Amino acid sequence: QRVWRQHPEVVAGIVLCATTDRFRSTVAERVFHQGMETTMLAARGLSRSRTTARAARAAGRATNRSLGIAPTDIHDWAVEEFRSTSPWAVAQAVAALGRHHSRPWLGRIDAPTAVVVTLRDKVLPASNQIALARRIPGATIHAIDAGHAS
Repeated sequence: QRVWRQHPEVVAGIVLCATTDRFRSTVAERVFHQGMETTMLAARGLSRSRTTARAARAAGRATNRSLGIAPTDIHDWAVEEFRSTSPWAVAQAVAALGRHHSRPWLGRIDAPTAVVVTLRDKVLPASNQIALARRIPGATIHAIDAGHAS
């Protein structure tokens, strides 16, 4: 969504999966994301040691690669990447997601778009994913019997 908005000239097509156009739709979501954002602002001065931790994780990944130790499939790779990310960075990403709101401009998307809807998603309800698809002109919907990360 964002890449198309910022650089539409380089986007030939879009595939969206298990996503939405706004993460603050309900009261619970608004409270959660506002709390996350406030916590990140308050804790930003406490993050000095994260540079050292990040360097250690990067060295570990480089060592694994040089020894030929690699994940065997995409799930293992994703888990490895998630584990290599500091809790601070994850919290920052969640706070940023809470600020995401693409509804005002979705109707202007002019690239072919496919939306993969995860029907058993407990994070982002399928109804929200379908609503997103319907706001994009000409978007196709592809429902799969899966959860958010399965």
